[in-house]
Amino acid sequence: MQFKKTMMLVNSMILPAICLSSGLSPEAAAEEAAITALPGLVEGVYENRDAETWQNDLDERLPRVLAPEPTPFTIEPGRLAIEVDLINYAYDRHNPDRANERVHAFEWPITFRYGLLDHLELQFGMEAYVRESVRDRDAGTRETTDGFGDLIIGAKYNLWGNDDWDQDIEGATALAVLPFLRLPTNRHGLGSRAVEGGVLVPFAIEDFAGFEIEWTPGFAAVRNSDDDGYVFEWSSLLVFNRGIVEGLDWFAEFESTINSESGEPWIGHVGGGLTWELTDDTVLEGGVTFGVTRSADDFGAFITLVQRF
Repeated sequence: MQFKKTMMLVNSMILPAICLSSGLSPEAAAEEAAITALPGLVEGVYENRDAETWQNDLDERLPRVLAPEPTPFTIEPGRLAIEVDLINYAYDRHNPDRANERVHAFEWPITFRYGLLDHLELQFGMEAYVRESVRDRDAGTRETTDGFGDLIIGAKYNLWGNDDWDQDIEGATALAVLPFLRLPTNRHGLGSRAVEGGVLVPFAIEDFAGFEIEWTPGFAAVRNSDDDGYVFEWSSLLVFNRGIVEGLDWFAEFESTINSESGEPWIGHVGGGLTWELTDDTVLEGGVTFGVTRSADDFGAFITLVQRF
């Protein structure tokens, strides 16, 4: 089609001009016109081929890894992913104050992840519903509070490894940075008491001794216990993943949090569960956690659904 259009241009415009200016016969003028037009024709064909090749490469690109946060991978540009906890429950009995209390907590967080650029996604999260029930066995009382929690906004930038994952390359890595802010929109003390913020650094390594390993260190400025200033908080989440069958993995994890405030105990959890890739755009993950310190919840259970559109 491009060649036909070019030859029509030669016959209708270039050929008469050459005949008039040079006095050549129509046959000789046609040969001269073809020689004149050929470089532009070849260049146009190569430009079109390069554009089509780039578009085909983009269309044929494998879907990126989809998993609950935190993960070093971003959502593709123009696509949206919604992450929601269908179940998020925690139970605590062994507290640092050694009070004779039983605490049951339920949360329903939702996170919207939008791919803004090839390696950049925006995140908007909300704790849509939080419920906490505290039973004081010594006093014989039970206090229950519930309502809306906090808002969390962030932006994740992938430094490398976005599109090179799941290629069975031993030692392949991926890294991202995720700065975030937590806005205190809660009521009844069901969240932060002031604006808090920090940064997460999700890192992953593939096929390391048969495992996929993910490590996410985090650094944040959080409100102190007296609510009159900020202290430094460091967190770490280490996860080991291994496939069972195609689309189904098991994982084990260890999470810890350390606060710079004097006398504040560290928080530690161990846990595990299953990740089920229902489709390229739908992932279901469920698991349990157990506290290894008094300041941690004794038990937790969760089921998380991630859907990409």
